[in-house]
Amino acid sequence: MGTQGTKGQCMQNDVASILANLRQEHRNMTRLLNLLERESNRIEAEQDADIELMQDVMHYMTVYPDAVHHPKEDRIYAELKKIRPELSEGFSRITLDHHAIAEQGMQLRNDIELIQAGAMVKRKAVVRDALRYANTLRNHMQWEELDLFRRIEEMIKSGHRHLDTADWPHIADPVFGPQLEDRFRRLFDRAGRA
Repeated sequence: MGTQGTKGQCMQNDVASILANLRQEHRNMTRLLNLLERESNRIEAEQDADIELMQDVMHYMTVYPDAVHHPKEDRIYAELKKIRPELSEGFSRITLDHHAIAEQGMQLRNDIELIQAGAMVKRKAVVRDALRYANTLRNHMQWEELDLFRRIEEMIKSGHRHLDTADWPHIADPVFGPQLEDRFRRLFDRAGRA
């Protein structure tokens, strides 16, 4: 796995392990997007929706994928560009996509929190924004899986198997990581059934 020296030295991590972790995080996010879409569809059908669950999904999405997962992808892309520039062509939009996804996510999270607080928010707009967010993120992950990750595998095959990850965000996943945070226990339980 990774090696770490004394303070100030670099921390090396195996790119294949990082890539496997990113793929698992995509599967986890897909499970949560399924929950978000299901509850959005319930709102649209004028059924009782679990707004608290939607709030939990978006809280997680803005504190882990936006703050940790996407920055890791940005860094691995930067490394690809540095090591194998010919493999990085067409990926300059990745950071812009991540910023757009984060903005959509924060807007949706804020709208859901307003509904939860009893504010008058147009539910159709929340449904539209939730489905747009889910669709944007799903399309983005598919693009990464089919193209970016394939190119990273080419980088690995050409001998670049380790990355310095000392300055990467090293925050454990609060839902799917080694220690489930109490705040997300219900979300984890529901994601297991998604």
